[in-house]
Amino acid sequence: MDKQNIESLYPLTSLQQAFLWHSLQTSVLAGLLHVRCTLVGQLDEHCFRQAWDTVIAAHPALRTSVHWEGVKQPLQVVARQVQLPWTVQDWREKESVDAHLDNRLEDRLEDFLQKDRDGKALPEEDRSFDLTQAPISRISLIRLTDSTYELVWTCHHLMLDGWSSALVLNQVVDAYEALLQGQSPAVSSAPTFQSYVRWQQQQDVAATKAFWQETLAGFEHPASRLFSHDDEGPLCASERVMTREETAAVNAFLRSHRLTLNTLMQGVWSLLLRGYSQTSDVLFGSTVSGRQCDLPGVESIVGLLINVLPVRVNVSESETVIDWLQALQHQQVAVVPYAHAALSDIQQWCGLPGRLFDSLLVIENYPIRAASAESSLRLENLKSGVVSTYGLTILVKPGESLVVAAESAAVTTEVLTYLLAQFSQLLNAIVAAPQITVAEILAIGDFSRASLISIQKRSAVDSSVADSSVSGDDSEVPVSMPRSPLELSLLKIWSSVLGTHQQRSLGVDDSFFDWCGSSLLAVQLFNEMQRQLDCALPLATLFQAPTVREFAALLAQPQSGDAPAKWSSLVPIQPHGAQRPLFFHGGSADALTWARFSQLLGADQPFYAFQRPDLDGREVTMLTVEELAADCVKELRMLQPEGPYIVGGH
Repeated sequence: MDKQNIESLYPLTSLQQAFLWHSLQTSVLAGLLHVRCTLVGQLDEHCFRQAWDTVIAAHPALRTSVHWEGVKQPLQVVARQVQLPWTVQDWREKESVDAHLDNRLEDRLEDFLQKDRDGKALPEEDRSFDLTQAPISRISLIRLTDSTYELVWTCHHLMLDGWSSALVLNQVVDAYEALLQGQSPAVSSAPTFQSYVRWQQQQDVAATKAFWQETLAGFEHPASRLFSHDDEGPLCASERVMTREETAAVNAFLRSHRLTLNTLMQGVWSLLLRGYSQTSDVLFGSTVSGRQCDLPGVESIVGLLINVLPVRVNVSESETVIDWLQALQHQQVAVVPYAHAALSDIQQWCGLPGRLFDSLLVIENYPIRAASAESSLRLENLKSGVVSTYGLTILVKPGESLVVAAESAAVTTEVLTYLLAQFSQLLNAIVAAPQITVAEILAIGDFSRASLISIQKRSAVDSSVADSSVSGDDSEVPVSMPRSPLELSLLKIWSSVLGTHQQRSLGVDDSFFDWCGSSLLAVQLFNEMQRQLDCALPLATLFQAPTVREFAALLAQPQSGDAPAKWSSLVPIQPHGAQRPLFFHGGSADALTWARFSQLLGADQPFYAFQRPDLDGREVTMLTVEELAADCVKELRMLQPEGPYIVGGH
């Protein structure tokens, strides 16, 4: 570099050093980020370039290169002036008018990103990254339609984090709007990244060391890790998008209990790790923004301020879920003054060699600003990407629909899909019933290591389904979780009656009859529901609502009209099928006794059973055989007005 072009130089932060060593040991490409967004509006490309130049001039971190050879320690060198590489492509001729909605376009973009990562997006030009040459970023602007562009900002994670990328894009749009109006763009002044580096160097090392030693005292590595990265394969990914209703319930839960999204997500992930590791002392990694420190203006700094810290959680099963989560939030607050510590220092202070954890939780909550009505350019669908060297990375993306995604090179897409289904189900259960104990929440889940291994083996055999971009596949969905306090209460009762002799956990969508539900078990079940929920219903209600979810829906209905409390002597055990119905009288036995008999007759045989009139708990008024028979005939003819009839009995 021309010495006259050097503005300043200073050391790397610990996390920057970690990214540098990772890039040197593997490839520079391993640390690249693709910050992507869609631009909607009539774009003046000349003004847009000028806007980028203005913002880059305002932030030294965007004019930085890294140097490690011939120096005592790696340094970052800020250039006074840089030339940002640009590529402009026009895809309008090859795509339809609504190309930005076309799935084929996404495939083409993914192909472009892969080639761009390898420096081969432009065959006539070598675009490989050199960390010693500033800027270590470039722009690709792809025109999709007359008023739609895809912006791809390729940069190295050494220079900035997701929060910073959102700050830069906001400022680029502001500068662009000013230039369009013939005004000189002005970027508000902010502290430089170098000021953050100085702040880090001024922190109390002794106090930080003491805090982390106390935090991790007595921790022991688990005997076996869930997401070992020793035998890495291709990077797999899965994503689960929660509904708007589920997301609204989560947000209402956070507001009412004064919890942060980060606390809730850490709690859910802790429960999953507790279930699979069979230890209440769990440890995982989490990214922190680095912007909660006491440095003035830190929220406006552009650079790599994030840090990766160990999160140690005691899963206290005797506490209520809400009390446990609030204690976890207090624990997070206590970490803030010491969140600047390098992970390598923490391990050294605590005498814990090797990797502390193999899973990382990332909350992508960036300050992207919505466009005003007067804006000529609208920025949509920001994607910042992530660089992780851990066995499994969980990404949580807030929005109108909360998104939970997972990436891993240690397990398959099918395993990730399975885990994300469990994650969202635990999350919904917590939101629905925060006053139950942690143990009760854990009892709902099916945390079988054998299940994960089985899914991994099956997907390894069938490589044709090992697609790395599956979204929302429920082919390996675990047991269903409750969505309301009533469902949760019913599930606890049903599990206590039905689950003691089973090898897996009962789900809210599992049928009473599929779980070998007998007449005796039904009596026990209804006695418990009456005792705990004041629920007095006939046993035959199980034919109408054989699952927890269906039973809860019946209980929630008004008790009038066709409500479940209405009594009938005739029970439709199997109402469907093309054959003539079989009407069966079981004598003194209740209708549930004949459920298995009906199944053996096949799905095409309608089957109805008469039940004793005293099973509804009311006083019996029919005292003779003739009266009982007349009542049965009346019910039979209401269902089948004309004969012949097929009648059986016991």
